[in-house]
Amino acid sequence: MLIFFLHIAALLTQRTKNRKNFPVLYCSFYRYLQSKHLCNRPRQTFMESRDLTQVKQICQGDGWRQNSYNNLCISDLRIQVYDFSVDNNCQVRNLDPGTRYVVVACDVIENVCRPSHFQKSTNRRPNRLYGRCR
Repeated sequence: MLIFFLHIAALLTQRTKNRKNFPVLYCSFYRYLQSKHLCNRPRQTFMESRDLTQVKQICQGDGWRQNSYNNLCISDLRIQVYDFSVDNNCQVRNLDPGTRYVVVACDVIENVCRPSHFQKSTNRRPNRLYGRCR
């Protein structure tokens, strides 16, 4: 679930300003992946907790539908994300922090349209052909 992935990066906001702090970042991700038994997922993406409201808003009018036949929506603005791979020993490899557009699946949960699944991040701008997500 998307919200689950968002809260890990809260501790990392200040640590990513300088690349020499990446070892701290790698250790933080490693401990989190171990504690949540997520080492079996070869690709991981995390976001800053400060962007939680912006991610939720993707499904509530601030995002754009990706097509006319499913529930995928893309952010209108770029969001800070941390993409990386995980090897067989749960070691973080190829950490790639950056700001990208975020694609989520939106579903109605408790009568509110909310992100239910993180799909991907991309450098491609939103296509506004299919209208806003609601």
